[in-house]
Amino acid sequence: MKRLESLFAAHPLMRQIGTYVAATATVGMIALGANALLGRAQADSRHEHGNRDLEELRGILQKAQLFELNELEKAFHHAGSYGGDINEEMTLWADDATLTIVSTGTVFRGKDAIRAFWTGAGPFTHYWVGLTPAFKFTADIHGHTAELSFQCVYVNPAVTPAVVTGDAILAGTVKKVHGKWLLWHMNSLPATLAP
Repeated sequence: MKRLESLFAAHPLMRQIGTYVAATATVGMIALGANALLGRAQADSRHEHGNRDLEELRGILQKAQLFELNELEKAFHHAGSYGGDINEEMTLWADDATLTIVSTGTVFRGKDAIRAFWTGAGPFTHYWVGLTPAFKFTADIHGHTAELSFQCVYVNPAVTPAVVTGDAILAGTVKKVHGKWLLWHMNSLPATLAP
């Protein structure tokens, strides 16, 4: 280091080169610092943009889940309409499902017990049509489970005007199994057509 200092001190041209090198090094350090700050600002901008994209994606996924849950409700009423299709109905229930009839406190555990209940229930022993008022459908999703509630209004289309023959609410917890929403721990409650 001393030899380098003596070389710069002995020759005026070398002093100028030394000053130039020092200035260039300083400018280089400032440029590197500015580049680092710019890179960080761009990364923050991408992060904020990425967060907006992530929130938008979450919103789309939430809507898709709600659509699937609404399709589950439609499938439930389709299976129980026009005399019903018990096999179609049972595809909508998880293997470890329960169905509680709240008015009697009766609990049906497992698909076999639930099948036995539905086989003797009104929608599967009569030529009714199951409907749900759209505003009576609610769903609150928590990952692979959701709280689901909808009203079941059964109408006899064989008479004119059509007559309401049954009215209940099905509410409880559904779960996603192998990518498909299934009825899991459900409760059947009495309902009226009132809001």
